[in-house]
Amino acid sequence: METLNFTQFCVKNGFPCDNDTMFQAQLLGSRGLAGKVSKRGVKEQDNVFHSMLERNKEAHDLFYNAVKNGVIIDGSGKLVKDEILKKESQQFTAETQSKIKNLQSYIDFVSSMKTAYLKNGKLKKGYQLAVDDHLQEIEALKANL
Repeated sequence: METLNFTQFCVKNGFPCDNDTMFQAQLLGSRGLAGKVSKRGVKEQDNVFHSMLERNKEAHDLFYNAVKNGVIIDGSGKLVKDEILKKESQQFTAETQSKIKNLQSYIDFVSSMKTAYLKNGKLKKGYQLAVDDHLQEIEALKANL
């Protein structure tokens, strides 16, 4: 395991760091001071800047995943493996609870509809299949918790 901050990670792996993108943005902000710039030149500068931003975002994702997987220790101390895993598990739990709640609300809605029932008090076939699918999904989600 290496101890690197984000800038060191970018330099080592050939990605533009945050300082590079800020400097490039400052250059783009002053492009009119050097004289006339053609529309094609402006468009080309913008395309280069956007590709730099995309590579920077990719570097952030790679750095985050490297810290999460324990390959790198963040030298700045902003990212810690345990905190990342804890946050992601809480987010997963919240999303799962939300899905369960949505599925249950659909089942409750169908159960409250008078037109969903036959004369003998059973749900119509299409509604019963949908309710069964939703109940099966709820059981699968609860099993994953």
